[in-house]
Amino acid sequence: YLRTLETAIQYGQPVLLENIGEELDPTLEPLLLKQLFKAGGVNCIRLGDSTVEYADEFRFYMTTKLRNPHYVPEVSVKVTLLNFMITPEGLQDQLLGVVVAQERADLEEKKNQLIIEGAENKRQLKAIADEILHILSSGEGNILEDESAIDTLKQSKITSDDIKEKQGVAEKTEKEIDEVRMGYTPIAYSTQVLFFCISDLANIEPVYSYSLGWFVNLFIMSIQKSEKSRDVEERMKNLDNHFTYSLYVNICRSLLEKDKLLFAFLLTVRILNGKGEIDQAEWLFMLTGGVSLDNPHANPAADWLSVQSWNEICILSDLGAFKGLREEFEAQVKMWKRIYDSTTPHEQPLPRHWDEDLKGIRRLCALRTIRPDKVSLGVQAFVVDKMGDRFVKPPPFDLAVCYEESSCASPLVFVLSPGSDPMAAVLKAADELGQQVAPISLGQGQG
Repeated sequence: YLRTLETAIQYGQPVLLENIGEELDPTLEPLLLKQLFKAGGVNCIRLGDSTVEYADEFRFYMTTKLRNPHYVPEVSVKVTLLNFMITPEGLQDQLLGVVVAQERADLEEKKNQLIIEGAENKRQLKAIADEILHILSSGEGNILEDESAIDTLKQSKITSDDIKEKQGVAEKTEKEIDEVRMGYTPIAYSTQVLFFCISDLANIEPVYSYSLGWFVNLFIMSIQKSEKSRDVEERMKNLDNHFTYSLYVNICRSLLEKDKLLFAFLLTVRILNGKGEIDQAEWLFMLTGGVSLDNPHANPAADWLSVQSWNEICILSDLGAFKGLREEFEAQVKMWKRIYDSTTPHEQPLPRHWDEDLKGIRRLCALRTIRPDKVSLGVQAFVVDKMGDRFVKPPPFDLAVCYEESSCASPLVFVLSPGSDPMAAVLKAADELGQQVAPISLGQGQG
Protein backbone atom coordinates (compact mmCIF):
# COMPACT_ATOMS: atom_id res chain seq x y z
CA TYR A 1 0.00 0.00 0.00
CA LEU A 2 3.02 2.28 0.42
CA ARG A 3 3.75 1.88 -3.32
CA THR A 4 0.16 2.99 -4.06
CA LEU A 5 0.68 6.02 -1.80
CA GLU A 6 4.01 6.90 -3.44
CA THR A 7 2.44 6.84 -6.94
CA ALA A 8 -0.54 8.94 -5.83
CA ILE A 9 1.70 11.52 -4.08
CA GLN A 10 3.84 11.81 -7.22
CA TYR A 11 0.93 12.21 -9.67
CA GLY A 12 -1.37 14.22 -7.37
CA GLN A 13 -4.14 11.58 -7.13
CA PRO A 14 -6.43 11.20 -4.12
CA VAL A 15 -6.07 8.13 -1.86
CA LEU A 16 -8.71 6.59 0.40
CA LEU A 17 -7.53 4.31 3.22
CA GLU A 18 -10.52 2.36 4.54
CA ASN A 19 -11.36 0.63 7.84
CA ILE A 20 -8.57 2.07 9.97
CA GLY A 21 -8.52 1.26 13.70
CA GLU A 22 -7.61 3.57 16.57
CA GLU A 23 -3.87 3.02 15.97
CA LEU A 24 -2.30 4.48 12.80
CA ASP A 25 0.69 3.09 10.91
CA PRO A 26 3.86 5.00 12.00
CA THR A 27 5.01 5.21 8.32
CA LEU A 28 2.14 7.68 7.72
CA GLU A 29 3.65 10.13 10.25
CA PRO A 30 5.63 12.29 7.71
CA LEU A 31 2.53 12.42 5.49
CA LEU A 32 0.19 13.51 8.30
CA LEU A 33 2.70 16.11 9.51
CA LYS A 34 3.32 17.20 5.88
CA GLN A 35 7.09 17.07 6.39
CA LEU A 36 7.96 18.54 2.98
CA PHE A 37 11.43 19.62 1.95
CA LYS A 38 12.91 21.13 -1.22
CA ALA A 39 15.12 18.97 -3.41
CA GLY A 40 16.18 20.27 -6.83
CA GLY A 41 13.62 23.08 -6.61
CA VAL A 42 10.61 20.76 -6.09
CA ASN A 43 8.68 19.69 -2.98
CA CYS A 44 9.57 16.21 -1.74
CA ILE A 45 8.52 13.97 1.14
CA ARG A 46 10.19 10.98 2.76
CA LEU A 47 7.93 7.91 2.90
CA GLY A 48 9.43 4.75 4.39
CA ASP A 49 12.82 4.26 2.69
CA SER A 50 12.14 6.34 -0.40
CA THR A 51 11.96 10.05 -1.22
CA VAL A 52 8.95 11.00 -3.33
CA GLU A 53 8.16 14.16 -5.30
CA TYR A 54 5.08 15.80 -3.72
CA ALA A 55 2.26 17.11 -5.98
CA ASP A 56 0.01 19.78 -4.44
CA GLU A 57 -3.13 18.11 -5.85
CA PHE A 58 -2.56 15.01 -3.68
CA ARG A 59 -5.27 14.36 -1.07
CA PHE A 60 -5.33 11.68 1.63
CA TYR A 61 -8.54 10.39 3.22
CA MET A 62 -8.98 7.79 5.97
CA THR A 63 -12.26 6.20 7.05
CA THR A 64 -13.19 4.01 10.00
CA LYS A 65 -16.22 1.84 10.68
CA LEU A 66 -15.80 2.21 14.44
CA ARG A 67 -18.99 3.60 15.98
CA ASN A 68 -17.24 5.89 18.44
CA PRO A 69 -13.49 5.97 17.74
CA HIS A 70 -11.17 7.69 20.19
CA TYR A 71 -8.00 9.14 18.72
CA VAL A 72 -5.22 10.50 20.89
CA PRO A 73 -4.66 14.29 20.70
CA GLU A 74 -1.39 13.75 18.76
CA VAL A 75 -3.42 12.20 15.90
CA SER A 76 -6.34 14.64 16.15
CA VAL A 77 -4.13 17.71 15.59
CA LYS A 78 -2.62 16.23 12.41
CA VAL A 79 -5.91 15.50 10.63
CA THR A 80 -9.36 17.01 10.11
CA LEU A 81 -11.93 14.75 11.78
CA LEU A 82 -15.34 14.54 10.10
CA ASN A 83 -18.26 12.69 11.67
CA PHE A 84 -20.53 11.11 9.04
CA MET A 85 -22.81 9.34 11.54
CA ILE A 86 -26.40 10.15 10.57
CA THR A 87 -28.41 12.20 13.06
CA PRO A 88 -32.11 11.60 13.87
CA GLU A 89 -33.04 15.00 12.33
CA GLY A 90 -31.01 14.32 9.17
CA LEU A 91 -32.53 10.86 8.73
CA GLN A 92 -36.05 12.19 9.37
CA ASP A 93 -35.57 14.75 6.59
CA GLN A 94 -34.22 12.06 4.25
CA LEU A 95 -37.15 9.70 4.97
CA LEU A 96 -39.64 12.56 4.53
CA GLY A 97 -38.21 13.05 1.03
CA VAL A 98 -38.54 9.30 0.36
CA VAL A 99 -42.17 9.06 1.47
CA VAL A 100 -43.26 12.24 -0.35
CA ALA A 101 -41.42 11.13 -3.52
CA GLN A 102 -43.41 7.87 -3.42
CA GLU A 103 -46.77 9.29 -2.31
CA ARG A 104 -46.68 12.68 -4.10
CA ALA A 105 -44.00 12.45 -6.78
CA ASP A 106 -45.29 15.69 -8.38
CA LEU A 107 -44.63 17.66 -5.16
CA GLU A 108 -41.15 16.26 -4.60
CA GLU A 109 -40.18 16.99 -8.22
CA LYS A 110 -41.53 20.55 -7.95
CA LYS A 111 -39.65 21.11 -4.68
CA ASN A 112 -36.38 19.91 -6.18
CA GLN A 113 -37.00 22.15 -9.21
CA LEU A 114 -37.58 25.15 -6.93
CA ILE A 115 -34.32 24.45 -5.07
CA ILE A 116 -32.43 24.51 -8.40
CA GLU A 117 -34.27 27.64 -9.57
CA GLY A 118 -33.58 29.37 -6.25
CA ALA A 119 -29.85 28.62 -6.53
CA GLU A 120 -29.80 29.90 -10.14
CA ASN A 121 -31.63 33.13 -9.14
CA LYS A 122 -29.12 33.76 -6.35
CA ARG A 123 -26.27 33.18 -8.79
CA GLN A 124 -27.75 35.71 -11.25
CA LEU A 125 -28.26 38.34 -8.50
CA LYS A 126 -24.63 37.90 -7.43
CA ALA A 127 -23.45 38.27 -11.05
CA ILE A 128 -25.50 41.51 -11.36
CA ALA A 129 -24.05 42.87 -8.10
CA ASP A 130 -20.51 42.00 -9.29
CA GLU A 131 -21.14 43.74 -12.64
CA ILE A 132 -22.40 46.94 -10.93
CA LEU A 133 -19.36 46.96 -8.62
CA HIS A 134 -17.08 46.49 -11.63
CA ILE A 135 -18.71 49.47 -13.46
CA LEU A 136 -18.38 51.68 -10.37
CA SER A 137 -14.76 50.74 -9.70
CA SER A 138 -13.52 50.95 -13.30
CA GLY A 139 -15.47 54.09 -14.36
CA GLU A 140 -13.43 57.24 -14.88
CA GLY A 141 -14.84 60.74 -14.45
CA ASN A 142 -18.56 61.34 -13.89
CA ILE A 143 -20.50 58.06 -14.14
CA LEU A 144 -23.69 59.96 -15.13
CA GLU A 145 -22.00 60.94 -18.42
CA ASP A 146 -21.17 57.30 -19.28
CA GLU A 147 -24.13 56.12 -21.40
CA SER A 148 -23.11 52.44 -21.58
CA ALA A 149 -22.75 52.33 -17.78
CA ILE A 150 -26.22 53.87 -17.30
CA ASP A 151 -27.76 51.38 -19.79
CA THR A 152 -26.07 48.47 -18.02
CA LEU A 153 -27.33 49.70 -14.62
CA LYS A 154 -30.88 50.09 -16.05
CA GLN A 155 -30.82 46.57 -17.48
CA SER A 156 -29.44 45.22 -14.21
CA LYS A 157 -32.32 46.86 -12.31
CA ILE A 158 -34.94 45.30 -14.64
CA THR A 159 -33.33 41.84 -14.41
CA SER A 160 -32.92 42.13 -10.63
CA ASP A 161 -36.62 43.11 -10.15
CA ASP A 162 -37.69 40.24 -12.42
CA ILE A 163 -35.60 37.73 -10.42
CA LYS A 164 -36.92 39.05 -7.09
CA GLU A 165 -40.49 38.63 -8.36
CA LYS A 166 -39.77 35.06 -9.45
CA GLN A 167 -38.12 34.37 -6.09
CA GLY A 168 -41.23 35.66 -4.28
CA VAL A 169 -43.52 33.34 -6.30
CA ALA A 170 -41.13 30.43 -5.75
CA GLU A 171 -41.02 31.03 -1.98
CA LYS A 172 -44.83 31.11 -1.84
CA THR A 173 -45.07 27.84 -3.82
CA GLU A 174 -42.38 26.26 -1.62
CA LYS A 175 -44.34 27.23 1.49
CA GLU A 176 -47.48 25.56 0.07
CA ILE A 177 -45.49 22.41 -0.82
CA ASP A 178 -43.91 22.33 2.66
CA GLU A 179 -47.36 22.52 4.26
CA VAL A 180 -48.47 19.42 2.31
CA ARG A 181 -45.16 17.67 3.09
CA MET A 182 -45.62 18.39 6.80
CA GLY A 183 -48.62 16.02 6.76
CA TYR A 184 -46.11 13.20 6.15
CA THR A 185 -43.74 14.21 8.98
CA PRO A 186 -45.19 11.79 11.61
CA ILE A 187 -44.30 8.73 9.50
CA ALA A 188 -40.77 10.09 8.81
CA TYR A 189 -40.30 10.62 12.57
CA SER A 190 -41.56 7.17 13.62
CA THR A 191 -39.48 5.50 10.88
CA GLN A 192 -36.22 7.17 11.97
CA VAL A 193 -36.97 5.97 15.54
CA LEU A 194 -37.09 2.41 14.16
CA PHE A 195 -33.76 2.81 12.33
CA PHE A 196 -31.93 3.90 15.48
CA CYS A 197 -33.59 0.98 17.29
CA ILE A 198 -32.08 -1.59 14.89
CA SER A 199 -28.71 0.20 14.86
CA ASP A 200 -28.56 -0.50 18.65
CA LEU A 201 -28.69 -4.26 18.00
CA ALA A 202 -24.96 -4.25 17.18
CA ASN A 203 -24.40 -3.81 20.95
CA ILE A 204 -25.88 -7.30 21.47
CA GLU A 205 -24.00 -9.06 18.66
CA PRO A 206 -21.58 -7.31 16.26
CA VAL A 207 -23.05 -9.38 13.41
CA TYR A 208 -26.44 -7.63 13.85
CA SER A 209 -25.56 -4.75 11.52
CA TYR A 210 -28.10 -3.31 9.08
CA SER A 211 -27.39 -0.78 6.35
CA LEU A 212 -29.39 2.38 5.81
CA GLY A 213 -29.76 1.48 2.12
CA TRP A 214 -31.45 -1.83 3.01
CA PHE A 215 -33.67 -0.06 5.56
CA VAL A 216 -34.81 2.58 3.02
CA ASN A 217 -35.55 -0.11 0.40
CA LEU A 218 -37.68 -1.98 2.93
CA PHE A 219 -39.48 1.29 3.72
CA ILE A 220 -40.19 1.92 0.00
CA MET A 221 -41.51 -1.66 -0.30
CA SER A 222 -43.91 -0.96 2.58
CA ILE A 223 -45.07 2.29 0.94
CA GLN A 224 -45.92 0.30 -2.20
CA LYS A 225 -47.56 -2.67 -0.44
CA SER A 226 -49.42 -1.05 2.49
CA GLU A 227 -53.13 -0.22 2.31
CA LYS A 228 -53.88 3.05 0.47
CA SER A 229 -56.28 5.74 1.69
CA ARG A 230 -57.33 9.22 0.50
CA ASP A 231 -57.13 10.48 4.09
CA VAL A 232 -53.43 11.30 4.76
CA GLU A 233 -53.72 10.59 8.49
CA GLU A 234 -55.24 7.15 7.94
CA ARG A 235 -52.75 6.39 5.16
CA MET A 236 -49.85 7.23 7.50
CA LYS A 237 -51.31 4.92 10.17
CA ASN A 238 -51.60 2.04 7.67
CA LEU A 239 -48.04 2.61 6.45
CA ASP A 240 -46.64 2.82 10.00
CA ASN A 241 -48.31 -0.46 11.05
CA HIS A 242 -47.25 -2.25 7.87
CA PHE A 243 -43.63 -1.09 8.01
CA THR A 244 -43.19 -1.77 11.75
CA TYR A 245 -44.33 -5.37 11.33
CA SER A 246 -42.40 -5.83 8.07
CA LEU A 247 -39.22 -4.61 9.83
CA TYR A 248 -39.88 -6.95 12.79
CA VAL A 249 -40.27 -9.96 10.46
CA ASN A 250 -37.16 -9.08 8.43
CA ILE A 251 -34.96 -8.47 11.47
CA CYS A 252 -36.20 -11.59 13.32
CA ARG A 253 -35.09 -13.67 10.35
CA SER A 254 -31.49 -12.69 11.04
CA LEU A 255 -31.53 -12.95 14.87
CA LEU A 256 -30.63 -15.88 17.09
CA GLU A 257 -33.69 -17.35 18.81
CA LYS A 258 -32.57 -16.03 22.23
CA ASP A 259 -32.56 -12.42 21.00
CA LYS A 260 -35.97 -12.28 19.30
CA LEU A 261 -37.96 -11.32 22.41
CA LEU A 262 -35.28 -8.80 23.37
CA PHE A 263 -35.66 -7.15 19.96
CA ALA A 264 -39.47 -7.05 20.24
CA PHE A 265 -39.09 -5.41 23.69
CA LEU A 266 -36.53 -2.88 22.43
CA LEU A 267 -38.76 -2.06 19.45
CA THR A 268 -41.80 -1.50 21.71
CA VAL A 269 -39.88 0.69 24.16
CA ARG A 270 -38.33 2.79 21.36
CA ILE A 271 -41.75 3.39 19.76
CA LEU A 272 -43.29 4.38 23.13
CA ASN A 273 -40.26 6.55 23.91
CA GLY A 274 -40.70 8.30 20.54
CA LYS A 275 -44.26 9.16 21.64
CA GLY A 276 -42.98 10.45 25.01
CA GLU A 277 -44.62 7.63 27.00
CA ILE A 278 -41.48 6.29 28.73
CA ASP A 279 -39.92 7.87 31.79
CA GLN A 280 -36.12 7.67 31.40
CA ALA A 281 -35.49 7.12 35.15
CA GLU A 282 -37.91 4.16 35.16
CA TRP A 283 -36.35 2.73 31.98
CA LEU A 284 -32.87 3.01 33.51
CA PHE A 285 -34.09 1.23 36.65
CA MET A 286 -35.64 -1.52 34.50
CA LEU A 287 -32.25 -2.08 32.81
CA THR A 288 -29.89 -1.71 35.79
CA GLY A 289 -31.89 -2.01 39.01
CA GLY A 290 -30.37 1.27 40.21
CA VAL A 291 -27.28 1.81 42.34
CA SER A 292 -27.72 0.88 45.98
CA LEU A 293 -25.59 2.54 48.64
CA ASP A 294 -25.94 1.79 52.37
CA ASN A 295 -29.63 1.12 52.95
CA PRO A 296 -30.75 2.59 56.33
CA HIS A 297 -34.12 0.77 56.17
CA ALA A 298 -34.34 -2.74 57.67
CA ASN A 299 -35.66 -5.56 55.48
CA PRO A 300 -39.20 -6.36 56.79
CA ALA A 301 -39.27 -9.81 55.14
CA ALA A 302 -35.73 -11.10 55.57
CA ASP A 303 -36.96 -14.73 55.67
CA TRP A 304 -38.04 -14.71 51.98
CA LEU A 305 -36.95 -11.38 50.39
CA SER A 306 -33.28 -11.07 49.39
CA VAL A 307 -31.20 -8.04 50.43
CA GLN A 308 -30.79 -7.02 46.79
CA SER A 309 -34.56 -7.11 46.17
CA TRP A 310 -35.22 -5.00 49.28
CA ASN A 311 -32.55 -2.47 48.23
CA GLU A 312 -34.20 -2.23 44.78
CA ILE A 313 -37.63 -1.63 46.36
CA CYS A 314 -36.11 1.25 48.40
CA ILE A 315 -34.45 2.73 45.27
CA LEU A 316 -37.69 2.37 43.29
CA SER A 317 -39.75 4.17 45.96
CA ASP A 318 -37.65 7.32 45.30
CA LEU A 319 -39.07 7.58 41.74
CA GLY A 320 -42.17 9.77 41.24
CA ALA A 321 -44.75 7.09 40.36
CA PHE A 322 -43.57 4.79 43.16
CA LYS A 323 -43.67 7.26 46.06
CA GLY A 324 -44.72 5.44 49.25
CA LEU A 325 -43.97 1.95 47.85
CA ARG A 326 -41.47 1.12 50.62
CA GLU A 327 -43.78 2.14 53.49
CA GLU A 328 -46.77 0.30 51.98
CA PHE A 329 -44.64 -2.77 51.29
CA GLU A 330 -43.70 -2.90 54.97
CA ALA A 331 -47.39 -2.63 55.91
CA GLN A 332 -48.59 -5.26 53.39
CA VAL A 333 -45.79 -7.84 53.44
CA LYS A 334 -48.27 -10.79 53.26
CA MET A 335 -49.92 -9.45 50.09
CA TRP A 336 -46.55 -9.05 48.37
CA LYS A 337 -45.50 -12.54 49.53
CA ARG A 338 -48.51 -13.94 47.68
CA ILE A 339 -47.02 -12.53 44.44
CA TYR A 340 -43.56 -13.82 45.39
CA ASP A 341 -44.92 -17.38 45.95
CA SER A 342 -47.02 -17.42 42.78
CA THR A 343 -45.98 -19.53 39.77
CA THR A 344 -47.23 -16.70 37.50
CA PRO A 345 -46.25 -13.51 39.39
CA HIS A 346 -46.41 -11.42 36.17
CA GLU A 347 -50.17 -12.12 35.95
CA GLN A 348 -50.99 -11.47 39.63
CA PRO A 349 -52.74 -8.20 40.61
CA LEU A 350 -50.54 -5.91 42.74
CA PRO A 351 -51.72 -5.03 46.28
CA ARG A 352 -54.30 -2.26 46.72
CA HIS A 353 -54.01 0.85 44.49
CA TRP A 354 -50.67 -0.24 42.98
CA ASP A 355 -52.53 -2.52 40.57
CA GLU A 356 -54.20 0.53 38.98
CA ASP A 357 -51.22 2.90 39.33
CA LEU A 358 -48.50 0.68 37.90
CA LYS A 359 -49.00 -0.17 34.23
CA GLY A 360 -46.63 -0.99 31.37
CA ILE A 361 -42.94 -0.49 32.15
CA ARG A 362 -43.75 0.47 35.78
CA ARG A 363 -45.31 -2.94 36.37
CA LEU A 364 -42.12 -4.54 34.97
CA CYS A 365 -40.04 -2.47 37.41
CA ALA A 366 -42.14 -3.77 40.33
CA LEU A 367 -41.88 -7.36 39.03
CA ARG A 368 -38.12 -6.98 38.71
CA THR A 369 -37.78 -6.22 42.42
CA ILE A 370 -39.92 -9.18 43.62
CA ARG A 371 -39.34 -11.92 41.02
CA PRO A 372 -36.50 -11.02 38.61
CA ASP A 373 -36.60 -14.61 37.24
CA LYS A 374 -40.04 -13.93 35.68
CA VAL A 375 -39.19 -10.60 34.01
CA SER A 376 -38.93 -12.22 30.55
CA LEU A 377 -42.55 -13.45 30.86
CA GLY A 378 -43.55 -9.97 32.03
CA VAL A 379 -41.76 -8.47 29.02
CA GLN A 380 -43.67 -10.83 26.72
CA ALA A 381 -46.99 -9.72 28.25
CA PHE A 382 -45.90 -6.06 27.95
CA VAL A 383 -45.12 -6.43 24.22
CA VAL A 384 -48.44 -8.24 23.58
CA ASP A 385 -50.33 -5.49 25.45
CA LYS A 386 -48.68 -2.62 23.55
CA MET A 387 -48.05 -4.09 20.09
CA GLY A 388 -50.21 -7.21 19.73
CA ASP A 389 -49.31 -10.92 19.97
CA ARG A 390 -47.87 -11.09 16.42
CA PHE A 391 -44.78 -9.26 17.77
CA VAL A 392 -43.92 -12.18 20.08
CA LYS A 393 -44.55 -14.86 17.44
CA PRO A 394 -41.78 -14.60 14.83
CA PRO A 395 -43.02 -16.18 11.56
CA PRO A 396 -41.44 -19.52 10.57
CA PHE A 397 -38.44 -19.31 8.26
CA ASP A 398 -39.56 -19.15 4.61
CA LEU A 399 -36.82 -19.37 2.01
CA ALA A 400 -39.11 -18.34 -0.87
CA VAL A 401 -39.93 -15.02 0.88
CA CYS A 402 -36.22 -14.44 1.60
CA TYR A 403 -35.40 -15.06 -2.05
CA GLU A 404 -38.09 -12.61 -3.14
CA GLU A 405 -36.54 -9.85 -1.03
CA SER A 406 -32.94 -10.53 -2.09
CA SER A 407 -31.27 -9.35 -5.28
CA CYS A 408 -28.06 -9.92 -7.24
CA ALA A 409 -26.52 -7.13 -5.16
CA SER A 410 -27.81 -8.35 -1.76
CA PRO A 411 -27.35 -12.11 -1.56
CA LEU A 412 -28.59 -14.46 1.17
CA VAL A 413 -25.93 -15.77 3.54
CA PHE A 414 -26.70 -18.63 5.95
CA VAL A 415 -24.70 -18.70 9.19
CA LEU A 416 -25.00 -22.36 10.17
CA SER A 417 -24.62 -24.10 13.49
CA PRO A 418 -22.68 -27.41 13.45
CA GLY A 419 -24.70 -30.25 11.95
CA SER A 420 -27.32 -28.15 10.14
CA ASP A 421 -27.67 -28.51 6.36
CA PRO A 422 -30.00 -26.16 4.44
CA MET A 423 -29.31 -27.86 1.08
CA ALA A 424 -32.63 -29.75 0.99
CA ALA A 425 -34.55 -26.49 1.65
CA VAL A 426 -32.53 -24.68 -1.04
CA LEU A 427 -33.20 -27.39 -3.65
CA LYS A 428 -36.92 -27.51 -2.77
CA ALA A 429 -37.23 -23.69 -3.06
CA ALA A 430 -35.29 -23.71 -6.36
CA ASP A 431 -37.63 -26.41 -7.71
CA GLU A 432 -40.70 -24.33 -6.78
CA LEU A 433 -39.18 -21.23 -8.43
CA GLY A 434 -38.07 -23.16 -11.51
CA GLN A 435 -34.47 -22.08 -10.92
CA GLN A 436 -31.24 -23.98 -11.51
CA VAL A 437 -28.91 -24.41 -8.52
CA ALA A 438 -25.17 -24.92 -8.86
CA PRO A 439 -23.86 -26.13 -5.49
CA ILE A 440 -20.12 -26.11 -4.87
CA SER A 441 -19.02 -28.27 -1.94
CA LEU A 442 -15.92 -27.09 -0.13
CA GLY A 443 -14.18 -30.07 1.39
CA GLN A 444 -12.26 -30.25 4.67
CA GLY A 445 -9.92 -27.26 5.05
CA GLN A 446 -11.36 -25.49 1.98
CA GLY A 447 -13.88 -23.35 3.88
